Amino acid sequence: MPGPSGPEPPVPLPAGRVVFRVWRTGDGRAVAEPVVAWDVAGPAAVAPDDAQRWPAFARAFADAYYARGATLVLYREGVRVGTFRVAAVTPDSVGSCPALRAAGRVELDPAAVPIPEFLAVREGTGPDTAGYRVPDLRPEARELAAVLAERALAGRADAQGWRPREPDDLRPLRWAEGQIGFAATFLRDDTLAVAPPGPRGAALFLVAGYDRATGYRPIHVEWEPYAAGDKRAVRWVDRFDLDADGALEWVLLAHGAVTRWYEVYDGSGGRWTRRWSGRSPLCEVSVAR
Repeated sequence: MPGPSGPEPPVPLPAGRVVFRVWRTGDGRAVAEPVVAWDVAGPAAVAPDDAQRWPAFARAFADAYYARGATLVLYREGVRVGTFRVAAVTPDSVGSCPALRAAGRVELDPAAVPIPEFLAVREGTGPDTAGYRVPDLRPEARELAAVLAERALAGRADAQGWRPREPDDLRPLRWAEGQIGFAATFLRDDTLAVAPPGPRGAALFLVAGYDRATGYRPIHVEWEPYAAGDKRAVRWVDRFDLDADGALEWVLLAHGAVTRWYEVYDGSGGRWTRRWSGRSPLCEVSVAR
C-alpha cells in the first residue's frame, strides 16, 4: 500500500546464496524450504528485517526462487545427486511465520533414490561434484549407538535413572572411503516433533565416526534436559560447504514445543560448535506451563 510519501520500498531479499532443504513426500514429489542465507557477512535467516513485512517478503521470495519450473540442484554430503523442479508455491507456516515452501518433483541419480532429504541451491551456485554412494550402516550400529549414548551420560546427575536403548533417529554418514559413521538422537520423555515435552524431557544428540582400526568413536555429543518453553530436540539433516571454504558444515533440524528451526555447526576451531541458529521468538507463541 502506498505510504504518505509514495510507494512502499521493495522488500530486500537475501544478498547471499540461499540453501534449501528438500524432502521427498512420495512418488517423485517433494517439498522445498529455505534453511539459511550465506554471504560475506556469514549466515542469516531467510526472513524480513521487519516482521510486519512478512507477507510482502513471502511474495517477493516466491517470485525470485519459486517460479513454476525453477530448478534447484540437490546435494547429499556435498555431492550433486539430482534436481528439484518447482511446481507450485505451498502456503504453510512454522509457528506463526510463513514457511516459504514450494512443492515440486525430484529427478535423482540412481544412487540417490533411497535418500529421503537433501540440501539444495540454485544452479551454478554449488560445487560440481558427482559419484555419490549411499553409506551402509553396520548391522549392529543401532546397538552401538546406544552404547555410546550410555557412556556419554555416565556420571551425569541429571541423567540418572535413564538408559538410552533405541535411537529416535539414526542417519548414516560417509566421512571418507572406508569410514562410515552415524548421527543419532535419543529422547527422554519426548518426541522428535513440534510438541511439548513431558516433565522429564531431554535430548541426547551424538555424531560418531568409524574406521577399521578404532571402530566407532564419538565426534560430538550434546545432552540437554529442558522444560517445555526451552525444548530443543535436534536431528541430523546433512553436510554442505555453506561458506564455500572447502569444508563441510553440519545442518541440523531442531524441534521446539511450538515451532522448529535449522542450525549450522562449524568444525573450524578443532571441535564442532553451533555457529548459527535460525530460532526466532517472533515465530513462537506462548507455551502453557
